[in-house]
Amino acid sequence: MKIIITLASISLLSLNGLSIQSANLEKAKLLSFNRDSTTINEKEIKDLLLKDEIAEKEKRYDELLKIRIRLLELAEDEYGPSEEIIAYLNLGIARVYRLKGLYKKAEFHYKKAISILNNIYGANHIQLGSAINSLGLILFDQGLFSDAEFQYKESLRIKEKFYGGESPKLVNTLSNLGLTYRELYLLDNAEMIYLRCLDILQKAKIFKGKEVSQVLLNLGAVYYDKRHTPGKEDQYLSLAESYMKKALEIDMELYGENNLATVNTLENLAVLYIKTNRVDLAESYLLKTLEVRENLLNSSHPLLSRTYNNLGLVYEAKNQVDKSEAMYKKSLDIAQKTYGENHIFTANSRSNLATFYLENNSLQKSTDLFRRNVINISTIIQKEAPLMPLDKRPVFIQRFSHNFDIIYSFTTKGKLPPSLALYARLNRQGILQDIERNQAMLIKGESQKILIQLNETIKLISSLQKDSKEWTEAYVLKEKLEQKLYRSIPGYSPRTVEVMEVANVMPRDSLLIEFQAYYDLIEDKNGIEVPLEKGYLVILLKPNGDVSAIDLGKADVIDAKIKKAILTTNEYLNDADRQWKELSKLILDPIAKELEGVETVFISPDSELNLIPFAALTTPKTNKYLSEVYNLRLLTTGRELLDLMSKSNTSETESLVIANPDFTFELEPSSQLVAGEIRLRSKKLSSRRWGELPYTENEGLAVSKIINGKLLMQKEATEDTVKRKKSPKVLHIASHSFYLNSQESDEHPLIRSGIVLAGANQVDTKSDDDGLLTALEVSKINWQGTEIVVISGCESGKGEIFSGEGVYGLKRAITVAGARANLLSLWKVNDNATADFMESFYIRLREGKGRAKALAETQKEFRNHSNPAYRLPYVWAAFQLSGDWRPIDW
Repeated sequence: MKIIITLASISLLSLNGLSIQSANLEKAKLLSFNRDSTTINEKEIKDLLLKDEIAEKEKRYDELLKIRIRLLELAEDEYGPSEEIIAYLNLGIARVYRLKGLYKKAEFHYKKAISILNNIYGANHIQLGSAINSLGLILFDQGLFSDAEFQYKESLRIKEKFYGGESPKLVNTLSNLGLTYRELYLLDNAEMIYLRCLDILQKAKIFKGKEVSQVLLNLGAVYYDKRHTPGKEDQYLSLAESYMKKALEIDMELYGENNLATVNTLENLAVLYIKTNRVDLAESYLLKTLEVRENLLNSSHPLLSRTYNNLGLVYEAKNQVDKSEAMYKKSLDIAQKTYGENHIFTANSRSNLATFYLENNSLQKSTDLFRRNVINISTIIQKEAPLMPLDKRPVFIQRFSHNFDIIYSFTTKGKLPPSLALYARLNRQGILQDIERNQAMLIKGESQKILIQLNETIKLISSLQKDSKEWTEAYVLKEKLEQKLYRSIPGYSPRTVEVMEVANVMPRDSLLIEFQAYYDLIEDKNGIEVPLEKGYLVILLKPNGDVSAIDLGKADVIDAKIKKAILTTNEYLNDADRQWKELSKLILDPIAKELEGVETVFISPDSELNLIPFAALTTPKTNKYLSEVYNLRLLTTGRELLDLMSKSNTSETESLVIANPDFTFELEPSSQLVAGEIRLRSKKLSSRRWGELPYTENEGLAVSKIINGKLLMQKEATEDTVKRKKSPKVLHIASHSFYLNSQESDEHPLIRSGIVLAGANQVDTKSDDDGLLTALEVSKINWQGTEIVVISGCESGKGEIFSGEGVYGLKRAITVAGARANLLSLWKVNDNATADFMESFYIRLREGKGRAKALAETQKEFRNHSNPAYRLPYVWAAFQLSGDWRPIDW
C-alpha cells in the first residue's frame, strides 16, 4: 500500500547544465563590454567571467553563485537596477539557486528579471517568454502547480506568437506544462500535450535529441499513472516501459551514464520495475541514480529525497527493514527541508514512512505521521484547488484518495485509532464546496465582469458539439477565464479542524455519525496493488470527545439495498417500508449501543448513502422511525457544525414564493444583466416541453400567506426575478426541477440539474432569461443570510455523487450560494400531496418550531394521515432537510 514517488523529467534547464553559459551569460558579456563605461573594472569582469565558466564546468555551484552575485553587484553599480544586463544576471543567479534546491531565492531573482524585461520589451517579447517559463519551473519545484500552469501558458502564448504553433522551440514549455498537468492529475491533458510535442518534433524531422528524450520519458510517466484505468493496467504499463526505454537509449547516446538526465530516466524505469516486481533491476538503477546525484549535487538536494524514497520501497520489498526505514527517513528529512511541509512530494514521502511503520506495528509513529499528512494534504488542496477551473478540482483531489483510504482501511482493521479517521474526514469531506462558497462571496467589481465573460463562454460551450473545433476553442477560453477570475479575488486561507473543536459545539446527549466510503488496497503475490470492493466505515463522535469506528462491511450489499428501496418507493409498492427497515439493520443496527441515551443525531453521509431518506429508517431493535426517537440533523460533515453554531446575520429581506410558472410565456429580451448572469441551459433540454402545474398555485398562495412572502406566479415567475432577489429570508419555489444523469449528458453536473421557470418552453427566445435556472447559475446567486431554500419540485435533491463531496446538483449549489438550509425532494411526488405537505410544514415553521422539528412533525402527521396515499414513504419521506435545523427568527 505504498505511494511510489515517480520522478518525471524535471526540465531541460535543470538536468543539462545552466543554459546561461550558452545564451544569457554571453548576452551579459556583450552588454558589459559594449556600453560606454567610466567606472566598471573590466579586468575584474573578465576574471569573473573566466572563473564562472570554470566553476560551472566543474560543477562548483557555491563558488559559481558567489561569482554571479559579484557580477550583479558590479553591473548594478555601473548601470543601475533596471537595465537589460541586470535582468540576465538575475536569471543566471536564479538558475544556480535552483540547481542548489534553494527555490524561494531562485523565485525572487526570476521575478526581478521578468519585471525588468517586461518594462524594457513589453508583454509579448520572446525574452520575456523564456524568463516566464523559468519562473514556472521554480513554482513547479515548490509544488505551486496552478501558479506554474499559469506561467507556462503565458510563456506558451508569447512563444506561439513569436515562433508559430509548430515550432520545436515550443517543446520545452509544452513539456513543462504537461508535467504540471500530471501533478494536477489531469492525465488526459498531459497526454495530449506530449503527443502534440511528438508531432511537432516529427514534423521538424527531429527524431533524437534532448527534447525527444524528455517528451518520451514524460509520456511514459503519464501512461504509468494511467495504469489504474479499469481493464488497461497491462496496456499502460507496457506503453510506459516502451517510451521510457526509448528515452533511455537517447540519453545514453547523448550524455552517457553519468549524467543527471540519464539517471532521471533510470529512476523512472526503476519505479516501474518496483511496481512490476523486478526489484533487483530497480535497485541497480536506483543505486546508479544515487551515485550520480550524490556526485553532482549537494547532499541535501531534493532530487536525492526522491531516490532515497524509492530505495526505501525496494528494500521493503526485499524485507530489509532497517535499510528501508533509513531510506524513508532520509527522504522525508530532505523533503521537509527543501520542499517544505505543504508539498505533494513531502506528503507522499511521509505517507510511505507512515505506512512502513504501520506494517511493522510501530503504530504510534504511524499515527503521528498520518495525522501530520492530513494537515499537509488538506492545506495543499486548499492552496491549489481555488486557482483551478471548477471541473478540474474533483479530478485533482482524486490523487489524494489513496492517502485517505489507507487511514480508513487500517482503522477498520484496528491498527489506526478512530480519532485519526475522524480527523481525516473532518478535513477532507466537502472541502471543495467550502472553497466554492467562500470564493462566491468574494466576486465583486472587476471580478464580476470576468464572471460575465465566463458565463457567456459556458453558454456557448453548451450549444456546441463536444470535441468540435469550436467547442475546443471555447473550452480553452473557459479555462483561461476561470483562472483569471479566481486570481482576481483574494486568496483562500487554508484551515484545519480539530476533533475537539467539533465536539465542543455539539449539544449534550448528541452523537455525530460520519459515514465514510473507502477502498481497501492490498498487494497480490506479484506486489501489484489490487483494489478490493468498496466498503463503508461509520465514525462516531460524542460531545466529550470520545471517538469510535465500526466497519459496516462491503458496500455492494448496502448500495444494492438502497437502490431497491428507492425503486420500490418510487413505484408506490407496499414493500417500500420493509426495504428501508432492512437497510436500517445494515447501517444502524451495528451502532445500536452508541445510540443509547442519545437525543440528537447529526448524520453526515457519503457516496450512495446520500440517496437515503434518513427519516424513513428505523432505530435499532424498534419499529420506530429515526425522526420519532431522535432529533435528526443532516450535515455535509461535522465541520459544518462550527459554521452553523456561529452567529450569523439573518436576512431582513422579504421572503419570496414562486409558483405555477407560465412555461409558454415569451420573455422579453433583457435590458440589462445582473453581474455574472447569463443563460446556461443544457443543450440536451432544448427539445423538452414542460407541462403546466396549476396545483402549485394553491401551494404558492398558502405558503406566501403563512410566511408573509411576496408571491410571483405565471409570467412573473421568472428566472431573472429569482436571480435579482438578493438574500430573501425564505425562498420557496413550487415548480418542475430536473436532473440529467451522466448517460443522458456529459456536461458539467451543475448544468444538468436545475429549476424550470416561466418561458422555459420558448427555446428560441432572444432573452437572456431562458426559463431554466441551472444549479450552476444558482451557485452564483447571493443568498447569504437566507434561512432556507425550499425547492418543491420532483427530484430537486438529485445530482451526481462524488465521494468526499456529496451531491453535485441543486443541494450543493444552494449551499455554495450561502443559504443556511435547504429542503429538497429525493424523488417524484404527487402535486396535491406536496402542496398539503408544504402548507403543514410552514405552519409549524411559522409557529417558531425548528426547521428539523417542523419537518419531523409534518412527516409524522402524514404517516398517520386520513388519506391512505399520504401514508406511503413515497410522500412523507420524499423531502429531506440539510443544514441549519433551528427555528427561523421571523
